[in-house]
Amino acid sequence: MMESGKGNSMENRNREQDRQTDEEEILKKLFPAYVSLYRIELNSGKYEILRLEANTNARRIVDQGIHTFATYDDYARKYADTFIREAERDEFIDTCRKMKERLIQNERITYHYHSISAEGKDSYYEAYAVRGNVDDKTFSVLLGYRNVDSILYKEKAIQEQLQRALDEAKLSNICHWQSLPVCFKN
Repeated sequence: MMESGKGNSMENRNREQDRQTDEEEILKKLFPAYVSLYRIELNSGKYEILRLEANTNARRIVDQGIHTFATYDDYARKYADTFIREAERDEFIDTCRKMKERLIQNERITYHYHSISAEGKDSYYEAYAVRGNVDDKTFSVLLGYRNVDSILYKEKAIQEQLQRALDEAKLSNICHWQSLPVCFKN
């Protein structure tokens, strides 16, 4: 017969291993698509960089080495101040700060933002956050960012094609109506 303390300890260990296995599976799926991945403990703000591709704005901040950030909020603030347009900056920072609030209600969230590189190039990103380990002391998330320029440009091209087709249809209708004989006189 097992003592209750040993049984609970074994259960807790198994639960922790299951959680780590689940997290590893999520990371395997996210790694190929995302240019940066973070594990963030939202109660303390501590974060770990799991992936950071070269030639990204986030990599530039880290590589500068001048700044060390105590919390993810500090890191996100520096990113926003450096690479987000002033008009969109507060929204970006607010979204980062309210991540926990949104993840309490939802297992996963997404948000989008527009970033400008040091060279002045526009890029569009999608952030995807997944709620991880949550208990009385911990509220961890995995947060990935992926570039969605190709999706955006495809959508923009489709919108432009639709607009051209609409303009042509309007012009065709105008020409058609103008060619009809007048059926009544004043």
